[in-house]
Amino acid sequence: MTPARFSLPLLLALASCAAAESQVAPETEELFRTLETGTPLQALDASAKLSKAFEDPMLPRLAKALDAAPLRALQLIGDLQTDGSAKLLLERLPKLLESKAADVPRMAQVACGLRRLRSATPLLLERLEDKAALRALGRIWERKLDDPELAR
Repeated sequence: MTPARFSLPLLLALASCAAAESQVAPETEELFRTLETGTPLQALDASAKLSKAFEDPMLPRLAKALDAAPLRALQLIGDLQTDGSAKLLLERLPKLLESKAADVPRMAQVACGLRRLRSATPLLLERLEDKAALRALGRIWERKLDDPELAR
């Protein structure tokens, strides 16, 4: 295989990765940057705007924000409603719960509770000594008296 032939598939693969990252409009990218690096008040404002505009094609950018500023991204994830953002949280949950960074495990538990992610239950049950985990489990499994019985 000649070098030119080899580099073409590589260039196409890199271009597709770049296209996946550029799924975010410039104004949305600016909101993500503010979420990651702005003052706390600016980050809250950016999070509120992002929660209204967020769609699952933005997941790669959300994952990048979760790596860069986990507490702020978890605040956003707790407010989102998309299936993709819930899956991202569940995929990253084991690592987030073991994080040594201050408040990241607590905020991950809060986000699971806000999203009522029943799939997070096994991981949260391992942390019953943590009040945030108990509150999240209570929110996840909250039921009214007239709700139908749980499946066994």
